[in-house]
Amino acid sequence: MGMILGANLSIGKYIACVMIPVTLGNILGGGLFVGVTYWYLYLIEKVDTELKIDAKLPVSNTDEIIGKNETIVEIQEL
Repeated sequence: MGMILGANLSIGKYIACVMIPVTLGNILGGGLFVGVTYWYLYLIEKVDTELKIDAKLPVSNTDEIIGKNETIVEIQEL
């Protein structure tokens, strides 16, 4: 619209003054920020985060819960 109304604009000037600097800035900035982020997240040395827990697992055998000589009926009668 500005070119129609006589402004000092042209497609060549637009490409030279706007598109080229913006494209170069996006390539360099995006490559730098994305590259540094990926490097930080994936390429640095991993820290051993495994927990050392010495705990017993929950009992899953009913003989250990009830007792070897008792039955569920005997326990309910108590």
